Parts: sequence; structure tokens; C-alpha cells
Amino acid sequence: MLEKPSKIAPALIGGITLGLLSAIPGLNLGNACCCLWVLLGGAIAAKMLINRSPVYPVQSGDGAVVGLLAGAVGSVVNLLIGIPLQLLFGQAIMLSFLEWMRNLTSQDPNATAQIDQAVRMYQNRPFAEALVQSLIYWMIQAVMMMGFAALGGLLGVAFFEKRKGGPPQGYPPPPGYPPPPPNYPTPPPGYPPPGPGAPYGGGNP
Repeated sequence: MLEKPSKIAPALIGGITLGLLSAIPGLNLGNACCCLWVLLGGAIAAKMLINRSPVYPVQSGDGAVVGLLAGAVGSVVNLLIGIPLQLLFGQAIMLSFLEWMRNLTSQDPNATAQIDQAVRMYQNRPFAEALVQSLIYWMIQAVMMMGFAALGGLLGVAFFEKRKGGPPQGYPPPPGYPPPPPNYPTPPPGYPPPGPGAPYGGGNP
């Protein structure tokens, strides 16, 4: 009997893809556009699941589940790679951004004073404080990743799954598919012939 394909491999590939794109500085700016990389990772996982299911159509629920799993994998990748990169380069990137903002607002003394205060705060921030803030940000981001990756899985099924209905004729239904409706029982011997409206398909004429 044919079984539904496993969601593990599609979730791993989609999760690693969205996790790396979301963790690498510079590339992670793509998520500023409606969590683009996260949606893409969920859609990749759904597409792989469809390719691994040549007989049975992939349902929307399966796409959402594999996308959710991909988001969970991606959040772990982001924890292992993104947080260290953020701790190493985040301060330098933020200081460069603040310097750019200072040049833009050089004519406004109040804005310049606020930017100088932010620069001093980032320069003197303890490592432990930066680590705690990064972990809190990661937990919020992990929830968002799983949600948007599940949405990406739904979109992937909507775009890539062209098959409708159940499996083709000649294939047994996979485990978990609803069984066919039961047949009516055979009438006992001597039961009157059925007519319109009676049990077993009819009633008295």
C-alpha cells in the first residue's frame, strides 16, 4: 500500500534555505519585504513535498504543516548562525547606520544629539546585555518564522499542486484518507419490495 511521503526532507531543505537567507547580514534584508525569505522557504518545502508525492495530491493542510516545520528548522538555523553573526557584526552595522543617519540630519541639532546618544549606548553596551536582547529578538522572530513559513506552504500548494480530488483509479487510498461511505445493509428475506421513499432506496408506491 502506498503511503504519503515524509515531510522531514522537504522541511529540512526549506528550513535551511530560509534560515541561511535570514541569518546572513545583508541578505536578511529580504525579510523586510513581507518576510520574503521565510515565505520562499515554506513554498520550497511544499514544492518538494508535491514532487515526492507522484500519486496523491498534496492538500493545503499538508502544505501548512510542512511549511510550519520548515519555519521551525529555519529558526534553529538562525539561532546557531544568525545570533553569532549578529553579535560579531551587529554593532558595527548599527554604528555605520547611525553614522549615515547623522550625516542626513546634520542640520538638525536635536536629531544629531539623539543619534550621538544612541552611538554611545551601542559602544558601551555590555556583551551580556547584547546577548539577552538578541535571544529575546530571536524568540519573537522564531514565532513569526513558523507562522509565515506555514503561509508559504499554503501558497506553495496553491501555486504548484495542479491535481485535484483523490488518487487516480487503481491506487489504494493512503492511510488517513477518509473511507468510502458504508453500503446499505441487504434487506432480510421476505422484506417487501422497496418503493419510492422506503428504507433501502424506496417506499410504497
